Amino acid sequence: MSKRTERRHAAMMSRGSGRPIVLIADAKRTAGQVRFQHWARSARLGRATKVLAALWGLAVLSVAIPVAHFLLVPAFLIAGPIAAFRRLRQESGILGGEGVCPACGVQMVIEAHADEWPFFDVCQACSTPVRIEAAGDQ
Repeated sequence: MSKRTERRHAAMMSRGSGRPIVLIADAKRTAGQVRFQHWARSARLGRATKVLAALWGLAVLSVAIPVAHFLLVPAFLIAGPIAAFRRLRQESGILGGEGVCPACGVQMVIEAHADEWPFFDVCQACSTPVRIEAAGDQ
């Protein structure tokens, strides 16, 4: 992992609240932790506004691209409200986490996910798919 990635991961691990997890690959189990964030209505509205502004901004920039603008502008204009609505409805999420891969024993960085359990991630070291469950849900 690069130094920049390590700093970003450390910053993410200091946000939200911790939740213990179990990582499962085949019959092997290990423990880990994810960072969980719950957003208030005002924070969800801010997140939705940002994604809407970003996609509509891309639509405006796409006007200058010859031929492709016929597809890109309508796509970004339609995707903006859809993505904003999804962000507005998302009350909580998993920011990321870490644990030990049950297959190879290497420290594993868990990517951000929606707050839907169980979910799957892939070990960066051995490419094994790992099922991730909240501790106590087995």
